[in-house]
Amino acid sequence: SIVAARGACFIVYDLVDALGVRSEVIKGALAGGCEAVVVTPFQVVKVRMQSKDLLAKYTSPHHCIKLTLQEEGPQAFTLGLTATILRNCVWTASYFSLLSLLTFLPISIAGFVAGSASAALNAPFDVIKSRQQGSPIKRSLPATAVSIFKNEGIPGLYRGVVPKVLRMGLGGSVSITTLRYVKGFLEG
Repeated sequence: SIVAARGACFIVYDLVDALGVRSEVIKGALAGGCEAVVVTPFQVVKVRMQSKDLLAKYTSPHHCIKLTLQEEGPQAFTLGLTATILRNCVWTASYFSLLSLLTFLPISIAGFVAGSASAALNAPFDVIKSRQQGSPIKRSLPATAVSIFKNEGIPGLYRGVVPKVLRMGLGGSVSITTLRYVKGFLEG
């Protein structure tokens, strides 16, 4: 799902750029929103397969999809969509904005810095999304955020932020470096 999601993100970013939009924030947010629509169904399956409360329920991703469709219907694959849209819009808007400011750095370093910083900024939406997708109790984004804050405080909204920042920093570096290299190669 990461290849499809990242591909959708870069394609939409380039399309919006071709339309004449110059704001990195707007281009990034639009790209992130489209990416969220692509990735959310995969995220629902992934989170359910990883949830300690659901370990015994699903035997494989295919089984998870089948059971989810039978028990909850296709709308279950949109759980956490709003949080995912916000998460991705924040990440891509800040990522592309930071890349445009870090032109003095080698692209791989700029990609790592931009990816890491953007992951730190969008962490609360990521936690909220995962809780919505992995919980048998269906709550709205505000209700989920309030529940996390009441029970765990602000640190609860940043649970798992260090590995996420490292993963997204590396991903931001590899994806932008690869994209620039391939585009340069194809353009001659």
